[in-house]
Amino acid sequence: MRSSSRRWGGNWVHSPESLVRQDEFKAFYCSEINAIRGYNVVARMALGLKRSHGATPYKALLMGHSGVGKSTEMTRLTNQIQDKYRAIRFSVAESLDPISFQPFDVLLLMIMEIVERTAAPIEEGGTGQRPSDTTLSEIYNWFATVRELEEIIIPEGAVQLEHPI
Repeated sequence: MRSSSRRWGGNWVHSPESLVRQDEFKAFYCSEINAIRGYNVVARMALGLKRSHGATPYKALLMGHSGVGKSTEMTRLTNQIQDKYRAIRFSVAESLDPISFQPFDVLLLMIMEIVERTAAPIEEGGTGQRPSDTTLSEIYNWFATVRELEEIIIPEGAVQLEHPI
């Protein structure tokens, strides 16, 4: 379960939901958290994204225990960069089986979310343009193709372990 702490009437209130919706974010976000942390992680990420706009890709990893505010910080980041970027938010836990998904399932989910959101009408935040059938077919085929390694080269002196299968 996701959670966040919110200020209400001068008191801290713990909530089981992240501050994702703009109305909740504006009503409950407490900016003093950066003073406690000692730095502003969102400002650092926003600066990196703005510097890389139109140039080299920017990569960052935001991680932490459940309920520490990752989703809330992503809402802050989205607000700060919305003039140059469009954020696509989705939940892996809601879209995939959290017990049995594979790493490539997450990659495919990300690609499908980008395709679907981009194809959405302009008034819904998309471009109104669906990717070509060729592009979609290439994506689907890449994930559907199973390739076997023909040769595995083991460096001299390396320890070899028996595979359980």
